[in-house]
Amino acid sequence: DFAIIGGMSGIHQFCRIGRLAMVGGSVRVNVDVPPFFLYAGLYVTPNGLNKVGLRRAGFTREEMHALKEAYRILYRENLSLKDALERIEKEVPTPHTEHLVRFIRASKRGISRE
Repeated sequence: DFAIIGGMSGIHQFCRIGRLAMVGGSVRVNVDVPPFFLYAGLYVTPNGLNKVGLRRAGFTREEMHALKEAYRILYRENLSLKDALERIEKEVPTPHTEHLVRFIRASKRGISRE
């Protein structure tokens, strides 16, 4: 769903790429890639919000701010995945953050984390 995959990226056959995610070129993907964020590095590493993709998809500033806050909780707060998801649900309850949490909880391979 409108994900962007850079050239020469290797993606394992059972990995899921989330909606509006952007994976840079020559990235090795062997885990699930949550929606709405940018990923780069030799091994898939989160690198912030996919602002350009979200803007092009018609997301409002408020929606983007909520996703940015979800990113901060998920990747910058040094929380366990379970605690991070619970905080996102509690502190930033929007349809897009709920989609993010559902995607992560449905992951069988795990997600990319720093």
